[in-house]
Amino acid sequence: MRPSSIVATLAVYLGLVAWLTWPLSAHLTTALPNPWFPCRFDTLLVASVLSHESRALVTAPSQLLEGNFFHPTRHAVLYGDAEFGAIPYFIAPFLATGNPAFAVNVTFLGCVALTAWALHLIVVRWTGSHWAGFVAAWCFLTTRWVLWIWFPANPTYSVVHYLPFIMLATATPTRRFTDAVRVLPLVVLQGLVSVYMAVATLAPLALLGTVRLFRARSRAGGVHLLAVVGLAALVLCGSFWGFVLVARENPAISQQTIYGTASYPKESLPWGPFEPGKPMGMAIACWGVLAAGVVCARRRGEQERRRTACAVGAFWAVTGLVFSLTRQVTWRGHVIRMPQYALIHWIPFLDAVRGPARIGIVGLIGLAVLTGVAVAEVLRRAGELSVMQRSAPRVFVARAAITAITVVTIYATYVRGTGKARIELPSAYPLQDARVADSRTLRILATPGGPLLELPVGPTVVAHAQAMYRSIFHRRAILNGYDGYWPARFPARMEAACRLPDRDALAALRRETGLEMILVHAAALDGPAGAPPYGCGAATPNAGDPAASRRDAWFALAEHGRDDLLLVARDGDDLLFSIQDAAERID
Repeated sequence: MRPSSIVATLAVYLGLVAWLTWPLSAHLTTALPNPWFPCRFDTLLVASVLSHESRALVTAPSQLLEGNFFHPTRHAVLYGDAEFGAIPYFIAPFLATGNPAFAVNVTFLGCVALTAWALHLIVVRWTGSHWAGFVAAWCFLTTRWVLWIWFPANPTYSVVHYLPFIMLATATPTRRFTDAVRVLPLVVLQGLVSVYMAVATLAPLALLGTVRLFRARSRAGGVHLLAVVGLAALVLCGSFWGFVLVARENPAISQQTIYGTASYPKESLPWGPFEPGKPMGMAIACWGVLAAGVVCARRRGEQERRRTACAVGAFWAVTGLVFSLTRQVTWRGHVIRMPQYALIHWIPFLDAVRGPARIGIVGLIGLAVLTGVAVAEVLRRAGELSVMQRSAPRVFVARAAITAITVVTIYATYVRGTGKARIELPSAYPLQDARVADSRTLRILATPGGPLLELPVGPTVVAHAQAMYRSIFHRRAILNGYDGYWPARFPARMEAACRLPDRDALAALRRETGLEMILVHAAALDGPAGAPPYGCGAATPNAGDPAASRRDAWFALAEHGRDDLLLVARDGDDLLFSIQDAAERID
């Protein structure tokens, strides 16, 4: 393809992604995606972590892992995904505008478009058909997991556009190690997205290299590929070393989370992994295209590149499926333990893979490649059977018509949904307001100062995620925090926070954390208590009293003051208090 065609193709996919998520593109600076309930906290978490890392890289690289949440916990960033893979796409728009919503949206929408574009390019490379490339990319874009479930809630995971190029580069065994090592940067960049993506990339490549060892013609290529996997693993282990440190500092870290293996039910085979809402749950019409491609396939005289594409797509689809299964699966009522989890005894970090379904993204990429090849076979067969084949313009029109019908059918099944839990997509892409209004409290907090606590601390993680997002604008350390895991001392600090404005609880927090300010969102104190540590349960100042009494206590302090708490600003029902210690009171 000519460079101009490559650029034009990318522009097409940017436009398609904008259309599929409209009106998000019209509100890039003021809204964030909200098609799935975790967007209300996970998207804010990602924005907070990436904002901190972007600033640290250009001002204080040594503080890269020292997030401002979970204060005073060290290297707070490492209590969940470090989001390193998204930094190259987030940092420039964020530092240029200071707007985390804009940077998140650029990362999310841009990287999804890049993946569709990459799929188009490699399918064209293997089939010679732009129609096939477009359908492959379209099947990816119309998988609900991509734009409606996982990627909008976890924008870092939208950085998967390296995978198609990795598949292309490793499709055939290499003769020289210098040729094989060229894929190393792509493998490392893909693995930096998260531990899950590192497993999703390295495990299939290691398996592919091992398989090639058993054939004399491909043995050298297998050795080269395994060497690349080993080098990539060393680099990635260096970037993930902090997770080991956190695990050592928190011996019971597997219990320090609201998530766990119990929250991921056993996968039901054979159709469970392909249900809508799963990574490999393509729109049902895509499966029809695959079936048509099998019917139209011709083995004799088949082009070498198409055979390679079929082999590559099938390999990644199958390995993605296998590695995405839960530790135990069910088949016709029988429980089966997946053998790959025995590797946990030799590769300890695999034990952190709680929700393996997300590894299925590599299976989706493989299925999209297979769908593209299937379309190429259908179009080839249609051309052979058509009496119009001697007229090039008419053949073009016929193939365009077949492709258009395919694309429209796929879109229809994507929008309407299928299966027992058929849910039709809304006409407009759901958004959440990402604006943080300028206020007196925010201006005060933006001045240099000590740690902040925002109340309430529940009843869910949403309150903490919102506090983290607001901290992007004032940059103070905060006692609030949310991530995949929490620090060992976090529940105790939140229990004390729930007893505020109790004097003893305030003094304890002051001693342990150096707490300087408390921002009380009084209007939010009337909600349910929630479960600790992301809620107060019964640990309120007066257990059993209605929420209104808690609001009244804070409003009374705002009006009359107390020797250890001083109201410094009020914006409606938001009260900002400064904590006064004994020395300050004497002065």
